[in-house]
Amino acid sequence: MKKILVLLTTILFSGIVFAQTAYDPLTDPNVQKPANPALFLENMRVMRQLEILQGTEYSRAKFQAFLDDFNKTKTWTSTIQKVVVRNNLGNNAEIEEKYEIAKQQYYQVVWNKNDYSGYPTDDPIVGFYYFKTCYDLGRLLSKMGDYKNSYEFYTAAVDFYKTDSSLYFAAVAGLNGIKGKTISAVTEGGAIFKNINKAVELKPNNSAYISIRGQYYLEITKDTVKALADFNKAVQLNPNDESTYEYLAIIYYYQSNFKEAINNISRCIAINKYEASYYNKRAIFYNYQKNYQAALADYNEAIFLNQTNNEYYLSRALCYVTLKNYAAAYDDYGFATMLNPSDADSKKELQKLDPLLKTEYEKLGFTPQNAYQFFLQRADKLTLLSEGFKLGPAIMNYYKCIQIEPKNPLPYNKAGILFRQLNMNKYAEQFLRYAAYADGKNPEYFFHLGKYYYENVEEYKKASNCFDTAALLGSVNVSGYITNGEIKYLKLNNKDGALKDFNTALSLEPANKAALTNRGVIYFDVLKNYKAALADFEAVKKLNPNDKQNNSFIEACKEKLK
Repeated sequence: MKKILVLLTTILFSGIVFAQTAYDPLTDPNVQKPANPALFLENMRVMRQLEILQGTEYSRAKFQAFLDDFNKTKTWTSTIQKVVVRNNLGNNAEIEEKYEIAKQQYYQVVWNKNDYSGYPTDDPIVGFYYFKTCYDLGRLLSKMGDYKNSYEFYTAAVDFYKTDSSLYFAAVAGLNGIKGKTISAVTEGGAIFKNINKAVELKPNNSAYISIRGQYYLEITKDTVKALADFNKAVQLNPNDESTYEYLAIIYYYQSNFKEAINNISRCIAINKYEASYYNKRAIFYNYQKNYQAALADYNEAIFLNQTNNEYYLSRALCYVTLKNYAAAYDDYGFATMLNPSDADSKKELQKLDPLLKTEYEKLGFTPQNAYQFFLQRADKLTLLSEGFKLGPAIMNYYKCIQIEPKNPLPYNKAGILFRQLNMNKYAEQFLRYAAYADGKNPEYFFHLGKYYYENVEEYKKASNCFDTAALLGSVNVSGYITNGEIKYLKLNNKDGALKDFNTALSLEPANKAALTNRGVIYFDVLKNYKAALADFEAVKKLNPNDKQNNSFIEACKEKLK
């Protein structure tokens, strides 16, 4: 339930312009790509390297003082002021995942042309912040998938800021760039390997550095002997390094050593039981051992954790075929084609299974007379929360119902709810709209359509209209009224409508905490009826005496009533 009381904290920097869309430094008039970065780096290496490496960040208080001074004067009084402020603002934006804003702030340090001709050579503190920003920008660009530029900025920082870490992250970005074909292994592979070895020399017991060298051996030079040696050393140094265990598992798999492959991927699962790909890999390994029940259990777990991965359904379908469970295989192949309509191979597999289905269904109780109920009950059973890894097959069985009774809104609604849960929005809207408007009289169908518009696509007006229609049809769904009230209050500026919905919710469920709280906020904030607000908050206190926020509301009401 979304809380109706929203606290917004906004800090305005009137003289600093933030990018609101994708930021491109090449089109920013305030920055300029340096003409000869290699010469600058060499000059800094000779003149200021030791001083820069020994530099430290300014305190938060100093940054705030710089910022306050700029906000007063609207001008930069020094280069150091500007680089400190912009670096810190970039850091803050990056933490908040406002990556384009962070990118703008960082670039205006490292490519700034107005304050120090692009590159600071006169002040080691400016130099320190310049290379720190190179490092920060390398990190940010890796998060954004721009490995080519990330590699370049990490490399620029190598001799001046967190040398071993810069070497390592430059190598990581370089390898990712090679995978993405934005960096050439031929031209940069040697430099990347050199960086990795330097990092290992500086910190020979750092498992991450050793592991990335193993990754280089595996992916670039294809030397599995050296890769295994590094990966095994890395996990000895850090037994909780799940990614390295995964690499070990992959190597053993390709060597047909399935026992060791399973042992290593099982270590990954022990460390991180919520990563779907680990279960999928172990299932594949079990398949090669012909341990199909173990494989099926892992496919189920993988799908439970990632319910819209087409490949997982295809793999499980193949396992079901091996186990001669053709009905389950058909469901998985069918849902895989919904996830990827261009998958011609799955469609061929469905055609192969078609002749086998009648016998399979008859074994499960199917007759031509009970066909609709058979598939409806089968779908409902698959939908149960305890079998969340079978939502895709459930949809396929609801689809069977639709084929049998194409004008019955019930299976459309049930399938639409599952599509909504899976964030398959195109199908969700199509199925839920059909159910709501084909029937036209069922308030629950409009409730679920409204919930889709609200939660999945944030179309608040459409959502509220659906909830209003449900109300007109006599809905007794309390959550629908509360949600509609929140939409009207927070999104549509309809305070009267919101109050009406909260009142209706409380007429249906007088002790509903959310409805009482929301109505109390309207009484307090909009109507200034502090006595009525206090009554609602006091009612909430009886339900939950330890609710700190509610207790603060009570105190606020009492203060107003003095």
